[in-house]
Amino acid sequence: MASIALNITYGASSKKFTIPKSTTISQLVSEALPKFGISKDEYTGTLSYNSKPLDSSLPIRLTPLLNNSKLKLSVSKLDLDFDVNVKLTVDGASSIKKCGASLTVRELLDLFAVDLTRDSEVRILDLKLTSSSGQYDSVKLGSVVTKKVGSVVIRLNYTKSVSEQEKINLEQQEAVKLQLEGERKRKLEEAERRRQEEEKANTERLLKEQKQEQEEKTAHVEPMDIDEEKPLQQFHDHKKVLEDVDSATTPSKQSTPIDPVYVEEPLAETPQLYVPSTSSKVSTYENPDEDYEMTLGQAKAYHNIVKNSGVRKKKVSPSPASLPSKYLIRVKFPDLTILQINFLEDVHLVKFGQLVKRIDELLYPDFINGYNLKLGYPPFSPLGQSFDMNSKLLHEMPDFKSERITLIWELAKNDLNISGPYVKSEGDVTVRATTEMPGQVLESMRGELPDDEQEKKPPKEVTGQASSESKKPNKLPKWLKFK
Repeated sequence: MASIALNITYGASSKKFTIPKSTTISQLVSEALPKFGISKDEYTGTLSYNSKPLDSSLPIRLTPLLNNSKLKLSVSKLDLDFDVNVKLTVDGASSIKKCGASLTVRELLDLFAVDLTRDSEVRILDLKLTSSSGQYDSVKLGSVVTKKVGSVVIRLNYTKSVSEQEKINLEQQEAVKLQLEGERKRKLEEAERRRQEEEKANTERLLKEQKQEQEEKTAHVEPMDIDEEKPLQQFHDHKKVLEDVDSATTPSKQSTPIDPVYVEEPLAETPQLYVPSTSSKVSTYENPDEDYEMTLGQAKAYHNIVKNSGVRKKKVSPSPASLPSKYLIRVKFPDLTILQINFLEDVHLVKFGQLVKRIDELLYPDFINGYNLKLGYPPFSPLGQSFDMNSKLLHEMPDFKSERITLIWELAKNDLNISGPYVKSEGDVTVRATTEMPGQVLESMRGELPDDEQEKKPPKEVTGQASSESKKPNKLPKWLKFK
């Protein structure tokens, strides 16, 4: 649930407030004071739940508040006669000054000689202010920071124009393109190296077999008084060598390729970001017409399956589900990018908060604490993000019983509905095209996979005397009967 409804009582009156869970307690107090006719420039307030005051700096999602909880508002005269140690950070540079609590945000920024001619954004604790909304003149430092705290860190970021944002997007796309090109070259070089090694190994094997054949031709012939079976055995051995050389030089229809058609890459815990590729299209394999033809035997088998499906089977008590041995989690974003996060070791100790932390580390700062997660399949249930949820183990949650999980990432507020990108392409993340996902690669190579019948019936290797004996029928055919 992205929002929560709270009942606030002041004196004999009570009012209901519906606000997002990301709102802090201090923001809720600032919103509640005017509703009760109290000037927030002269008075301050505290909210209590079950006779216990709530920390004004905490967001509501980290408090024990539930939907329709009852809060009590206590009002006191606003005391702005104290100083606050302020650390202001602007574009990586920071400075520290002691400022009075009665200063507004604009007066505070003027004290630090900050350029306010450009559009900017200020973050004080969990409070976010923009220059275009006029909040710089209405919010005072003492209404956000209490006297007990005494110090605060304020971050100022200049809002980038559309042209600057487009330039950043182009640079990111160029970086992704270069990384994909380097990955493609590396794979081509690896394939060429394997091909050369295979050719060298085949050449050495053929030379060795030819040398062995030549030695057998020039070998000394045994005397005539040896057993009669020895010449026959030498003939079979010589014939086997010739057949091996012919089979090595001439490709056989039943021979399988040296390398498999498709091999999955080993799993790693390094996050992988799959970016949609606009240059190439995934080719869809179409089955030949022979796959849709049904023989009489197949029709009888299908008829028996349908006939036996109506037979009642004894119910088997379900066995207890085992813990997943690993977690392969995919997070889908609105810009069609897919983030792959793997947990391969100590899966029984992984908590939901670790997954959220791993996602936050890869997001741009503007989207942290401003999104929701929900399941990627019906009924698309949202996953609540709270202090209690973060401490839960993944295997104890009903939605994380399988190894492969798909989640959908969406923005919590409509006014932040921008086109992305949302995930940083630099750092500890591997960027790939969506065409390199295992499912897409297997789909594009489906036409090259071997038939099921060939895999089920591998050719048997027989040599020497055993091959000659296997050709002889060891029993009479079924149609031949003797009376």
